[in-house]
Order: sequence, then structure tokens, then C-alpha cells
Amino acid sequence: MFVLLGVWLLKLALICSGLEVRPKVNGEVETYISAVKLEGLPYTKRSVNISVSVTVKYEITGVKDPSTVTLSWQRNGEEISVSRRKTGDAPILSGDYSSETFSDTTHTLEVTLHLNQKGPVPGNYTLIATMDGVTSSGSGFAYSAPVLPLFTKPKRVLEGDIMRLICRVSSYPQPSSVIWSFASIQASQMDDDNAISAAFYNLLPLLTNETHYVLETSDGGTLNDTLRFLDLKESDNGLYACNVSTERGSDFALMIVNVKDRWAALWPFIGIIVEVTILVVAILLYERHQMHSKPTNLSAKCDTTSGAGAVSGQDNVSTVPNNKIQANNNNTGQNNLTIPVHAGDVNTENLDGNVEERDQKVDEIRLRAHVK
Repeated sequence: MFVLLGVWLLKLALICSGLEVRPKVNGEVETYISAVKLEGLPYTKRSVNISVSVTVKYEITGVKDPSTVTLSWQRNGEEISVSRRKTGDAPILSGDYSSETFSDTTHTLEVTLHLNQKGPVPGNYTLIATMDGVTSSGSGFAYSAPVLPLFTKPKRVLEGDIMRLICRVSSYPQPSSVIWSFASIQASQMDDDNAISAAFYNLLPLLTNETHYVLETSDGGTLNDTLRFLDLKESDNGLYACNVSTERGSDFALMIVNVKDRWAALWPFIGIIVEVTILVVAILLYERHQMHSKPTNLSAKCDTTSGAGAVSGQDNVSTVPNNKIQANNNNTGQNNLTIPVHAGDVNTENLDGNVEERDQKVDEIRLRAHVK
């Protein structure tokens, strides 16, 4: 009897003590080191082991009925959406969600936060519970060594452009800042694996006195996690590295920046235009040559034909044109009769016919003179 009374008094004390949220077990994001490659350059880098789930546990005391308790969540002070899976509900396969168990004996509601297994975000997770107008909150933590993004391809940009390189850190606690390094590579050697490997061993801290780039901090990010170029130059070609470290570990990320001449993209197009222009000019010159050569051949043929006709016509008319034909009548003793005869145009269509006609007239005149 005294035992039952003690249990009842304990329940009453817990209920009267009011609603209270307390963290129970913090979580840990498991990471590992593996070998990766960037343009043939091997190096080691930290990654998240997504096969291991991450959970953070809380307990809420002073709960009369779990159905009367509402839950809300914050991560690093910002509200987040977390699905609530009550006892007996179907499993939730994606996103952040919570599961819970209730002890009627202790009037305690145990809440477990399950972080998204494909991309757990480390940080400070605060559970806010409300019941009958009373609110209580408690914070748990998902710890992690720092993990930087993996860059697998070069960043190709044009000279004079604006560019941002962001090394966003996934870690809790956060590192103090991101450290940047740089090694120059000649533009002609950007595809040379040996040149890239040599640059890896020549990485030096990035100069902070340059005027064409600045170090910035992204929203909610780590100090100096963004490198912003105001006016890219050819001298910015090369290998860049960002490095972070905390008491839980460190990570290192590489990226290649290839700055190309602004006109480089237009050279192939300009080359095509030049080739087409040359082809069109060649075709026009050829057509013009053909047009001029055809009339020349025809006129040469016409000159040959007309020349032959002119020679023939001169032979036929002989001394007949523009000469005086004299007819002497030896038998009668009369004076000579001179008759002028004009030659026809040698350019008439029928030169031979005209010559024959003139010959007939000359014969008739001679015959008349002989009769007289």
C-alpha cells in the first residue's frame, strides 16, 4: 500500500512540476577519408557516411496525454520542418522526422529526431514542446567533423567576368574560418596533368592585397567561405584550395579555374564566316570569268567568217569597183566610151549575188559598145 502511495505521489510531483524538455542523447554524423581525383590529380578528402543514421534524443516530462502536446523544431536558431511519427504510424522514408514513446508510469514522452540520412546537417537542434498553454524547450546537438564540397570539373570562365568560388562547410561546431591557397598554371597548360600536379605542390596562401578579388562570408556560412572575383584576369588561371579544421577533424578541397580570352569563343565562328566569304568570292570570280570568255569566242568565230567573205568578194570584183570600163570599137573607129561603175557594199547579206549582177551589166555595156 505504501508502495502504491509512493508511486502516486511521484506521478503527482512530476505532473505538478510542469512541462520540461531535456536533451538525452546527442548525435554524431559519421565521416570517413577517401581518395578522390580532380582532372587526374589524386588527393584525399573527407566525406559523409550516409549508410549510418543520425539521431538526437530528447525527453519531455510532466506530460498527461501525448496527444495534447505539440512539437516544433529549430536548427541553429532557424525554424525547420520535421514530420511527426506517432506510435503506430507508418515509417517515414525521407526527410527529417521524429518518433516518440510515452511512459504512463513516469508521464515522460521520449522523442527521437531522425536526420535525413542522405544529407544530414550537423548543428544545434532545439525541440519546443507546448501543452495546455505551457511551453518548454531543450537543445540537442548533431556533431560532425568539417566536410567541404567535392569539385570534380574545372570552372571555365571568360576574362573580365565576375565569379564566385564557395567552400560551404558542413560541420558542428563550425571552424573559425576558411583558409584559401593558390598556385598559378599557364593557360596553355590547363589540360596538362603534369602541370596540375606540379601546381598542387606549389600551393601558397592566397594574397589578400589584390584589388580584383575579395573574401566574403555567405549567409549562415563560415567566415571567408566565398572568394569573389570582380574582374577575372589571365593570371587567375590555376589551382585553388580551401582548407578548414576543428577539434573534430579537418578537410581539404581543390578546384581548377580556367580563364579564357573573351574572344576565344568567337574565333571558330569568325573562321567559318571567313571561309564562307572566300568561297562566295571565288564562285563570283569564276562566274564572271565564264561570262567574259563566251562572247570573245563568238566574236572570234564571226571575225574569221567575215574575213573569208571579204577576201572572196575582193577577188570577184577585182578592179571592177571604182574603175572605168572602156569599150573600144576597133572596127568603127569611134571614140572610146567610158562608163563608171560603183561597187556594191561588201557587207551585204549576199555579196556573191551582187558581184554576178554587176558582171552581167558590164557585159551588156560592152556588147552595146561593140554594136555601135
